[in-house]
Amino acid sequence: MKYAITIITLFTLFSCNAQTIKVTYSEKIDLSEKLKSIDNPMIKQMIIEKTGKPKYYELISSKGISIYQKHKNEEENVDNEITMIGGSKKNILYKNFNDKTFIKQVDFMSRTFLIEDKLQKIDWKMTEETQKIGEYLCRKAILKKGDNEIAAWFTNEIPSNDGPRGYFGLPGLILEIKTGMVTVKATNISISKEKAKIQKPSKGKKVTQKEFEKIRKEKMDELIGNKKQNGEGVQFIKM
Repeated sequence: MKYAITIITLFTLFSCNAQTIKVTYSEKIDLSEKLKSIDNPMIKQMIIEKTGKPKYYELISSKGISIYQKHKNEEENVDNEITMIGGSKKNILYKNFNDKTFIKQVDFMSRTFLIEDKLQKIDWKMTEETQKIGEYLCRKAILKKGDNEIAAWFTNEIPSNDGPRGYFGLPGLILEIKTGMVTVKATNISISKEKAKIQKPSKGKKVTQKEFEKIRKEKMDELIGNKKQNGEGVQFIKM
């Protein structure tokens, strides 16, 4: 009997990998705690208007390769007064689970970077909590990052180890992520036999993840320093 169950599971996994999974995710950000420390009512209102509505992203996955980017119907708004780190429509995340690599195209301070590096194992801790998201039964997993706790809800009814943003590595597709301020949740899922055209992002200066983090820190420190010297206030929100 165990042998038969194994064969069925492998057949289901093979069938799903041979197909294309498309998931639309909504990303909502809750800045209620952050807003308490901002005195300027105009800046508060601008932040509320910019983050009040959910943003929609799409994950397309096929044959161990996926791409995650803003949904094609999403509009791009740019505010000079508020810098939203990581929210650009140009940002694209490409994962290749076959060779365990990723390519991330990132728009940062009017420059585009192409980050190429290895996918790192994520140390998820499984729990017994469950909930239904749409028609799928999901189980909760936890990831600790310093003092922060990230919760992922995944379903093994869709045999894929992928998920939104840079999250992956669970025995089922991740349908929801909660990082504290940000909630990412699947709103539409389709599985079909259509062939997906997943192209690698190719624009930008090639760097590793470590090199990009160094560049970002230097630029942020420089910008904050310049703003302080000029007596200007500056608000950065990392998405």
